[in-house]
Amino acid sequence: MCSYTMPRVVPGYKEDVRRRIVKAALEEVNECGLHALRMEDVAARVGISRATLYNYFSDKEALLNAILEEMKEEGKAIFEDTFQDKSFRDILSLMFELMVISAMNLPSVEAELFSIASRTPDIQQSMQMIFEEGVRKLSERIQEGQQNGEISSGDDPRCLAEIVMYTLGGLKNAVFFGTDCAVLKKRWSAMTDMLFFVKK
Repeated sequence: MCSYTMPRVVPGYKEDVRRRIVKAALEEVNECGLHALRMEDVAARVGISRATLYNYFSDKEALLNAILEEMKEEGKAIFEDTFQDKSFRDILSLMFELMVISAMNLPSVEAELFSIASRTPDIQQSMQMIFEEGVRKLSERIQEGQQNGEISSGDDPRCLAEIVMYTLGGLKNAVFFGTDCAVLKKRWSAMTDMLFFVKK
């Protein structure tokens, strides 16, 4: 009697497929927006069946959470690189470039993401975690700057970090409203000078 043995899955294969799915979903979002993201389009881009895709992600919300997790990891890497061997002034300038200029490139995606988060607790939690990670890293760097005399302000580092992150969020909104980026950059420079470099 013949017996059939299921083929073995190569170690790491499932994780590789999962990464490819998330990458394809990000590409779809960048090209078409979150509102137009469809599971069948992601499956086609990866080269798998829709049924296979649902083995990895039960629905669109689960896939969006994976996208946010990927964004969080990318954000952590960017923060690490941004803070590496740079003055605090340069860090503030780079943060503006990364967080505000990027919003100009994909304004509809940013707006849709916040809209979805407002009515989806899991996604809202993921976005809050991304924000908290940014605050944590920034507050550590502020404390370091206070200790070495680079930063004049003696205010609580976490409070200062939250002000910076909330301000960047407000500047993103201004981008959506069509405010000129050069104007926003001047406002950002003036605000951060008063916050960190003017002795009180």
